[in-house]
Amino acid sequence: MALTADEIRTLNEIARRTAEEDPEFVLHLTSFGAPRPRGRALPSRRTIVPWVMAGVLLAAGVVIASRPVRRV
Repeated sequence: MALTADEIRTLNEIARRTAEEDPEFVLHLTSFGAPRPRGRALPSRRTIVPWVMAGVLLAAGVVIASRPVRRV
């Protein structure tokens, strides 16, 4: 649903007044949602948990395989 010309004018007036009264707030709003430069992102939990589980299973397998076989 498109805005009417009157609604657009009202929103533009609100934006203009806000910019005059609080320019710092307007700067904050204009940067909202903009991509921020980041270093290397940490992997998500969905990525880490399977790798940790695989490592634990591998370590357990190595420990079990290295134990001497007892014959009764």
